Amino acid sequence: MNNPIRFIDPLGLYAVIARYIARRNNGTFLEQGQTNLETHSWEITHISIQIGDTTQRFSTQDGTVTRQDGHWIIDSSHLMDAFGLTQRQATHQPWDRFDSMDSAAIAFSLMHTDRAIARNREIGAIIYSVTGTGQYTFGRTWVGGRYNVIAGLVQRILIPERNRATYSMAALAHTHPFDSNWFSGPDMDLAHGRFNVDGVGAPAMPVFLSTNLDGGGMEVRRYDNTMNRNAWGRLIFSW
Repeated sequence: MNNPIRFIDPLGLYAVIARYIARRNNGTFLEQGQTNLETHSWEITHISIQIGDTTQRFSTQDGTVTRQDGHWIIDSSHLMDAFGLTQRQATHQPWDRFDSMDSAAIAFSLMHTDRAIARNREIGAIIYSVTGTGQYTFGRTWVGGRYNVIAGLVQRILIPERNRATYSMAALAHTHPFDSNWFSGPDMDLAHGRFNVDGVGAPAMPVFLSTNLDGGGMEVRRYDNTMNRNAWGRLIFSW
């Protein structure tokens, strides 16, 4: 996070959702807090993560972690330093498991929005529901064009990445490499079950987009078939 405007880090460090990185490394995650002496109310102020024999506390007060839209966000470098994790172990990877579709989309966005900006191309991935688990995952990413990820979407509709009996297509996640946080016509068609290109259709599924905005900050938005053709969708994560 060396650049506060664009969130670009040449060392390849990433912001990640702390809970899921602890889980993927067979660790434990615990929210903790303290009483605010002014308001006499209980406030969640820090988290404790244990991986292997090491336990580390990360606090909003020392700036190592922040709580945003219900997610604890931490720089992967803190986890690498504290627990000796590799970069791969300390970041979100395809086929990791998440407790919700939105969480999977946010994790994908944290990992790939900067890549899209650097390449000036949209990047996409399918979010899958994992049968019998109540969990979600995102698959392998692909690099699309400047303004769409249609080719990769069609390819994954025609050729499943994994067994469809276990991994069911649940949503499309994609990035915008430019300062745009609105959904396109094809995005909205996909969400409403009207997507068709060269005779290839797709079932209705939510669409997520992420972008880094001029002036700083990243947004993740969701559009689904409960919404009218509102190109802004619903903001689910901002940072």
